[in-house]
Amino acid sequence: MVTIRAIGEGERVTVDLDGTPVTVFNLGERYVAYVDRCLHQSGPVCSRGTLHPHLDAVLDERGEAREFFVEGSQVIACPWHGWEYDLETGEALWNRSRRLRPARVEVDGDAVTVSL
Repeated sequence: MVTIRAIGEGERVTVDLDGTPVTVFNLGERYVAYVDRCLHQSGPVCSRGTLHPHLDAVLDERGEAREFFVEGSQVIACPWHGWEYDLETGEALWNRSRRLRPARVEVDGDAVTVSL
């Protein structure tokens, strides 16, 4: 278990939990935390991954793709090979049954406690 000071909205911080790197994200309304290992080759997806809006697409009646940003959804992409995850849930975008390993987060005032 590690306790840190609250971090700003949209920011992240990586901590060491008994040798396991865990990154905590402030999503504004709540905090989420994941073990900092991509499912692909254990890359530093959380600490060094890029954050961007979730771009999705649907096929219209003519079979043409219509792209759109999923409102309120943010994605983190691994810097090694670009594997993407939903930041809110940790789910892999290519297979929603796979996800980043979550950590527990408790907030008490300005203190954020993280544990596995």
